[in-house]
Amino acid sequence: PSPAGIYTAAGTLNLDDLKSPQFDFKVEVKSGNPQEVFQFLDLDISLYATGTGTLLIRGVPDSFFVEGPLDISGGSLYGQRFEKGRVDLTVTEKEVLIKNAVLSKEKSILRGEGAIRYDYDDETYWLALKGERLRI
Repeated sequence: PSPAGIYTAAGTLNLDDLKSPQFDFKVEVKSGNPQEVFQFLDLDISLYATGTGTLLIRGVPDSFFVEGPLDISGGSLYGQRFEKGRVDLTVTEKEVLIKNAVLSKEKSILRGEGAIRYDYDDETYWLALKGERLRI
């Protein structure tokens, strides 16, 4: 279920080429579902949470990027449950880059960065993580 957040967008949409419209938006998300923003680009990023932050969305449907920090709470990021956190995302049509991620659950804190690159022949993942008080 999507949280009933507030989404404010400002920017430009160029429709000179209807098959490949150009967009340049700044989207403010307040206590909303980041999936609602990614849906515009027909993306499903495995971030299921309530988020607040500013995302920049630029490009055309076949070549774009989404970038920005999000304060997140009560959800999961690629299957890892957390209570609260912060993540700097860069999303393109080819990959998801996670920078400066800090996720906490109870007394455990996980910090790190990583990437998931989309290639239909082979998906590539990398992570660099540091944990504090992790329960294993």
